Amino acid sequence: MNDDSAFSIGTSKDLLESVMKSILDDAHISYTSEKGRTDDVPALWNKVQTELSLKPKDMPDTPIGKSSKEILSSISKIVIDMDDLRNQYGTGHGRNSSFKPLPIRYGKLTAAMTITLIEFLLDTIESRQSE
Repeated sequence: MNDDSAFSIGTSKDLLESVMKSILDDAHISYTSEKGRTDDVPALWNKVQTELSLKPKDMPDTPIGKSSKEILSSISKIVIDMDDLRNQYGTGHGRNSSFKPLPIRYGKLTAAMTITLIEFLLDTIESRQSE
């Protein structure tokens, strides 16, 4: 993470995708189309949000619900943008000789955001199990 932004960005996306698939596996929710294609990150995120009741539109019309709605909307944008960032600047795609990696700080930011999001998802699952 400290010297390879492309690796950090790519690994962060892979880790988040794996966690989302595990959540859906535990809930017995398919993420494979009839043609055998695995859902992309935005589709996985949509299913995870639904499963964990984290859809912004489902938040109550209360002060905390309104704030939660804004935060969850921002998280959705971050997840989609991190997937785009990985496609452009992460590992996983062949690079031509003119590829210029992002500065290390972007790799660190992506990794930190991924860890925080995964902790939030796991905390959400844990809180639901104790209810």
